[in-house]
Amino acid sequence: MAKTSSQIETLAAISAAAKVKPRILVCAPSNAAVDNVCQKIMTDKFLDGNGCKYSPSMIRVGLAPSSAVSSLTLKAKLDKTVLQGSNPSKLETAIVTTREELKRFQNEIRNLQLRVRLIAKGSIHPISRDWEIRIDEENFVKNQRVLYVNHKMKKVQLKSPERISPGEEEYPIDEMPHYRGNMQNLVKYIERHNDMSARLKEYVLLQNAAANLSKSKRQRELTSELNDDLEMNILESTHIVLTTLGSSGGNVLSSHQFSVIVIDEAAQCSEPSMLPALHRGSSHCVLVGDPAQLPATIFEVSGRETKYDRSLFQRLEEAGHHVYMLNTQYRMHPKISSFPRRIFYKGSLVDGPNVSKVDYGGDLSIIIKSRFQYFKPFTIFDLDSEEERDGTNLSNMTEALFALQLFESLDQESNGLAKKSRVAIVTPYQQQVFLLKRIFEGKYGLSYTRFVDISTIDSFQGKEASIVVLSCVRASTPLAQGAKGGGGIGFLSDVQRMNVALTRAKHFLFVIARCRTILVNPYWRDLVTHARSQQAILPVIPQKIGGVANNPKMRGGGMRAPNIQFPDLKNLRPSFQTHSHAIQGMDPRLQWNH
Repeated sequence: MAKTSSQIETLAAISAAAKVKPRILVCAPSNAAVDNVCQKIMTDKFLDGNGCKYSPSMIRVGLAPSSAVSSLTLKAKLDKTVLQGSNPSKLETAIVTTREELKRFQNEIRNLQLRVRLIAKGSIHPISRDWEIRIDEENFVKNQRVLYVNHKMKKVQLKSPERISPGEEEYPIDEMPHYRGNMQNLVKYIERHNDMSARLKEYVLLQNAAANLSKSKRQRELTSELNDDLEMNILESTHIVLTTLGSSGGNVLSSHQFSVIVIDEAAQCSEPSMLPALHRGSSHCVLVGDPAQLPATIFEVSGRETKYDRSLFQRLEEAGHHVYMLNTQYRMHPKISSFPRRIFYKGSLVDGPNVSKVDYGGDLSIIIKSRFQYFKPFTIFDLDSEEERDGTNLSNMTEALFALQLFESLDQESNGLAKKSRVAIVTPYQQQVFLLKRIFEGKYGLSYTRFVDISTIDSFQGKEASIVVLSCVRASTPLAQGAKGGGGIGFLSDVQRMNVALTRAKHFLFVIARCRTILVNPYWRDLVTHARSQQAILPVIPQKIGGVANNPKMRGGGMRAPNIQFPDLKNLRPSFQTHSHAIQGMDPRLQWNH
């Protein structure tokens, strides 16, 4: 009877492990955003109760465009599992070994359970912090008892000390070192037992399937059934499942429920797009987002009128649901974050201790600052350029060529360190993305995609990079804008888009713009003023010279970029020009106050 009770307790403890780490479904609106979460977990890991880092078990369901997370996909895990079962003799050995390990884990679990139970029973009433309850290790096998240790009096006894006096501080049992240590080990062994049990189940499924396949003509049908069973087992035994909002409603997850649903970039998702993910949850849903950044993209005007673009995050906030402000940022160098913190977050956002360290950015930061005397973590390159318009499409060839020159200079002076770090070039306009990609492909071929991410600002929301280059594109004089009846800077004037663009960089944010043009907008004017106060505006005056030989061949019909020569970037000096003449000559409609 005692043996049966012990087995029941062990099984109960094993079942309880699922409650220690609930199954979590993590969703985001795009594959890029999901992959970004995967990479962050892989790089930074999680912290346990002791502050130690560990890697949780996780599976990426659906397409994973990023090669960095391809090993986490359900398909990769499935292929690896099937490969393990391709050798019958090795599979049999693995099954035997795993069963032996499970028995060892069960013995450890029973042993740790006994220790935890003894300490708990030893706490018959509250005791003071002078005392501690410990296992009598020397006589544990024989007596299985606890000792009461008084560190202050250097005293050890078998009898429980007196109950604490009124007003005296209690020493809770869950804070005592022996109890905490044994409980933490118990949880670890239970989790390892669960992981190994799932692995054993996979091995047995493979072994049974191999036996059935050898006797049956229904090869394809049985293989499909095996894959379904393996998928089910993999997903059920995984702590964290990550997928897009769209894929969360697919067949793969149709029979799965999760204790917790976490939706990243929740302020960017339309409410209906969240419904499939919410259907997978049972008790808790956590929405993580930034209402100060871009909302859901809606192409129909009627969608905005009916608030179809409103996120569930926004609706709950408007309804008075409490929103927890995560007020510490751990990404941006303080010189990068200072403007967004003041303008977009009204001073409520603070810098984390990691970004405030002198060595934040490591060797890359040290080298760039030493090679380029006036390059700062936040720098505006005031480039004399002109925008090109093709219908409603806008681009800026000079800015695109300068972005290439900037990248080449950074990479050359850093001895290739810039390529090894993550570099992103973002812009408000899709036409400029096409142009940048053609220019970089002309220089590096398709290999550029391994070290430079070129995309629109909207597509880069939720992502980050060590170095971010922002190509603003707009480059016409304020007077010309007024004459055309414009007076604005299009997509660039959107404050939420501006926020996204200025908050993606970790160590360096380089803005390429024609300052006289962007000054028409109060927020951009504020940014220029801020940069000037930091001596962070570097004027760049390119020279057009004859021919096209020195410029990279661009993709598409052998077309080449115009031959533009830029000054040596190491020789650039800060500008103290106020551009007040540009403001004074503007159409009164454009003289906004901010």
